[in-house]
Amino acid sequence: MYLSKISLTARDCFNLRIQDPYSIHRVVYDLFDKAKIENEGRFLYADQGPRYGGREILVLSAFLPKEDAPVKISTREIPSHFFDAKQYQFEVLLNPTKREKETGNRRPVKGLIPLAKWFSEHAEKWGFTPDEASLEAFTQDTIAFKKGNQDYTFHAVIFSGKLTITNKEQFIQNFTAGLGSGKAFGFGLLQLYPIHNSN
Repeated sequence: MYLSKISLTARDCFNLRIQDPYSIHRVVYDLFDKAKIENEGRFLYADQGPRYGGREILVLSAFLPKEDAPVKISTREIPSHFFDAKQYQFEVLLNPTKREKETGNRRPVKGLIPLAKWFSEHAEKWGFTPDEASLEAFTQDTIAFKKGNQDYTFHAVIFSGKLTITNKEQFIQNFTAGLGSGKAFGFGLLQLYPIHNSN
């Protein structure tokens, strides 16, 4: 797997017509070969927001960006030993929803305690356990845009804290595939920082 950082200047943002979340989706997808996306699977990205007058975007992929990309991209391969740690600091943007029994519709999960419970319940199948004392949830502005005739709305929440791996194979699989829904639009990329015990 490769982790790439796309560094956009203010001029890049203007030339690429970055105006909303869908335009970021479009720009990122254009930096990768469409045949590779179809053959080797979708990649994940996380918009880091405005930085130094421009913008930074992280991308996790099984393949490299195009060599002739018109913007600055730095890429490094993730070594297998990166997953040898037992604990990590983490941050991830998710779209937490819950299906209503009466209507079958999905509704956003709101409130710190319900969000923490939702995340902890899902973390079990993702192969890790979050540290309750450090777990934080920051609700962001709702992400809404139109693609063709389809309207998209995402309830955006940034979860952060410490986690402990409970199932390494499952953890790596979900890290690679992404967490939750909305992965094509910047959700689900688990950003990790290994915690190495000094003992």
